[in-house]
Amino acid sequence: MASKESIKEGQALKGEWKIQWNNSPRKSKIEAIDNSFPFDSHRKISNTLTRAQASLLIQLRTRHIPLNSYLHKIGKTASNRCEACWRQSQVMTPESVQHFLFECPEYAIQRSRLENNSEETQEICDPSSKTRTRPWNSSTT
Repeated sequence: MASKESIKEGQALKGEWKIQWNNSPRKSKIEAIDNSFPFDSHRKISNTLTRAQASLLIQLRTRHIPLNSYLHKIGKTASNRCEACWRQSQVMTPESVQHFLFECPEYAIQRSRLENNSEETQEICDPSSKTRTRPWNSSTT
């Protein structure tokens, strides 16, 4: 059983963390994506993911992912353009997370498949589900 002192220390530490989080410049960026981060709903979702999946989710949410918009920003690529759009129609479209996930014609088939499986997707994303379906291997846990 935890002592009263250790409980008080834990509460003080949590309070200190909340103050630091509220003053962090990252807070507004993260809240634009998910205003519940880093609290209960985020933890419920991330606890169902592997470490690699959780890492990818954070990279997508923070836009620190190896797409050309970010790579160009940090000086790792000469252009921020989407190479698929450039190849197809010589259109200079930034390869952002939004473009990559929702707009790029290169991935229209994959988006369509995902939309057609919306019932399965709903089950996968539902943290209250008793079983988790993993679409990449069709098993449940």
